[in-house]
Amino acid sequence: MDHTFKKKYDFILIECVYEMILHYNYDVKNLAEILCSAGYKVAVVNYIDDNKYHENRIYDLINIKVNLNLPKMDKSAIGLGKLLKEIRLDFEKYIFFNTLFKMLNNQVHYENIYIGSLRTELISILFLKKIKKNIYVWGLRAHFLSINKFYIKKIRVNYRKILLKIMSKIRKINLFVTYEIIKKEFGKIGFPENSIVVRPERTLRNIDYKINTGKIFSLLTVGSLREDKNIPFLINCIKNLENVNYVIAGKANKFVNNNVDIYLKKDKIKNITRISGFIPDKKYSSLFLEASFMILADEPELSTKTNGTFIEAIFQSLPIIAPNFSPYNQIIKKYNIGLLYKSGSKESLRKVIELSQNYNQDFFKAGLLQFQEDHLLENVAQQVKIQLGTTVSE
Repeated sequence: MDHTFKKKYDFILIECVYEMILHYNYDVKNLAEILCSAGYKVAVVNYIDDNKYHENRIYDLINIKVNLNLPKMDKSAIGLGKLLKEIRLDFEKYIFFNTLFKMLNNQVHYENIYIGSLRTELISILFLKKIKKNIYVWGLRAHFLSINKFYIKKIRVNYRKILLKIMSKIRKINLFVTYEIIKKEFGKIGFPENSIVVRPERTLRNIDYKINTGKIFSLLTVGSLREDKNIPFLINCIKNLENVNYVIAGKANKFVNNNVDIYLKKDKIKNITRISGFIPDKKYSSLFLEASFMILADEPELSTKTNGTFIEAIFQSLPIIAPNFSPYNQIIKKYNIGLLYKSGSKESLRKVIELSQNYNQDFFKAGLLQFQEDHLLENVAQQVKIQLGTTVSE
């Protein structure tokens, strides 16, 4: 193809996590909209068949058909076998993305490229010589690149961390992170401040303060219910509380589902409702509207983590009950949008739930509205543009 006719973009976005298509297509769409609203010319590269997540877009879409099967991890492997299979998987990904970038480079010019998260295909992509421009990834959590005593015996984990850390210096990776505190954590392990851009995990098109429609006091946990969400802990804390309903909604793996079912059936708990499986958008919104508070019991990790449903609850004007660690405590205190309890303490949580019944929704209205305003697309885009001024090549 004649280089004269290649279309030019400031940013090309390739979301490489193909085993969690729904979640990660949402993330890349959000980032593309932020960058477009900041004035950059943006395109998302799609290599997934029947991808409908980019309809009604404000950015360009580049569809590329790679005639190679997407490699997938053998999740049954363990120990050294798993390490060897992951090395082979990285090689297969290298072949796949080497082909994809060859096709992409024949079609367009771009200055900056976003290629997913630190935890996925980054090792394979960092070895690609075809990428000559600035590389951006989603930073997620700093401990993914930190070698520490907790992981010292996990050779498989350390192999990837060490390799990623070395390659991130050689290729100079730039990061998008969700919170300022995550930026500081990456700074402590050697990433320059001007290589890290803070951008929220979610944005709003307009402010819409919603009034709670529930007739009784109700707590809600919703989303992907992994083990670290501590659902059994919440059940044990709430099951004997009078005048408190609790709804647990969302997809969960077999282990979590079994544990939740055991707790609910064993004691014939009447004030707790379990809604299993994927929640459609209309039902998802109604769950927030019918609740009095969203309640979280995540376990703290080695570095600050994100929680998309935490943000979405505030977008739906729902105050929060959360454990007293970062980032929940920082956001809740800054905006006055909920209550905090001591992480892992049943006594502390029960006291907070009892206290929460004394507040009506409007007590938190000012903070909820301010949070929503700070997350309006145009406001987020302006902040991102200011930060990218120090990282984007002229």
